[in-house]
Amino acid sequence: MVDRRRETLFINLGHLSSNYNDLEHWLSYLIWMLIGSDPQIGMIVTARMNMSSLLTLAKRLFDYQIEDRQDLAAFDELLKESNQAAERRNKYIHSVWGLEFGAPPESITRIKNTSKKIGLLVEEMSQEAISEEADFVGGVSRKFFMFNAYLMGQGYFPDYSNKFFNMFDTELDEEE
Repeated sequence: MVDRRRETLFINLGHLSSNYNDLEHWLSYLIWMLIGSDPQIGMIVTARMNMSSLLTLAKRLFDYQIEDRQDLAAFDELLKESNQAAERRNKYIHSVWGLEFGAPPESITRIKNTSKKIGLLVEEMSQEAISEEADFVGGVSRKFFMFNAYLMGQGYFPDYSNKFFNMFDTELDEEE
């Protein structure tokens, strides 16, 4: 017998996690472009960095290289949203989930060990709330993708797409 609440919870958490991974990717991609000359150097630098470190590095590189005040302001806003996305993602991913028998089908319990207060935080949640958080994180990821495209269009850095994608398409060449 399939527990639909558990299945829905895992789908929602997976959606949240996947959208967060996309956000990390597009943030890393911007760093690769800001480092310049060879995107593989950027990949080496960002490969093991957590979100906080990526945000700090991106901010420093962007502030160093970009002079346009509007672009700087837009980037700062995007970094704030990215930080919020990270905090919101962590709230759900680093929790334990209780699915009480006899509880309403849409109800789940989030349990979190807290450092601010000794003990556990127990909070009733809805599946919809987690889905909405996943959508928020996905929206921030899409904004980062669009911001990267805008910066490329403005000529802030070269279009490395051929060089970048050629690193990965060796299997495709063999199939043709």
